[in-house]
Amino acid sequence: MVKENIIALLWKLSKNATQRGRSTKKNLKKRKKISQDKTLFTLHKDTMSRKKHQQSKKGRLNTQNLIIAGVIIILGAFFFFQNKSSDVPLPTWPSTATLTISQNNQELGDIPMSKGKVEITYTLQNTGTEPVVLWNATTSCMCTQAYLVINQKGKKSEQITMNAPRDMKQVVKPWENMTLIAIFDPNAHGPDATWPITRSVYIETNSTSAPKLSFTFMGNVTK
Repeated sequence: MVKENIIALLWKLSKNATQRGRSTKKNLKKRKKISQDKTLFTLHKDTMSRKKHQQSKKGRLNTQNLIIAGVIIILGAFFFFQNKSSDVPLPTWPSTATLTISQNNQELGDIPMSKGKVEITYTLQNTGTEPVVLWNATTSCMCTQAYLVINQKGKKSEQITMNAPRDMKQVVKPWENMTLIAIFDPNAHGPDATWPITRSVYIETNSTSAPKLSFTFMGNVTK
């Protein structure tokens, strides 16, 4: 009887130990799964955080690019319309206004070849009450070129030459001044071209009193 009780007790203890071992294994597996789930959750959270940060950064960059593009467009439109607003429609009728040229028929004296090109400055003024249009412009010789300074900011017209006459299409408003710069090259005709010269820049206008302007200078080319 005692022996049987001992055997039953041992069997019961063995059974309990087996159950505890199985329970421990289940707990370990459960803990391992929980740990893996936490790791996966952490990785997923980090990934989502990085994606969100990248999207936010990309969004900021796109916003900055849009702002920069907007500023460029606004500045471009400003300067475009500013230039447009400064344009004066070309009159299609003859003008009765008078144009005067100051410092005309300039005597330059000796013009040494060694000193290179010479600039001659003239001032053109509209002394009338109507605008005047400057049309075709040319020079009397290939050694002479010219250009107009057409506003206070120093903007220059296209270059005026003998071989490429220019249709200036510039408007001189009443009492407005414009500057013409003539450029003479004493070396244009070669090293032996030492003689007196008279050169002019010609500009046609719609003024009835001054239909063709002549900006003239004289001098003596020397070595």
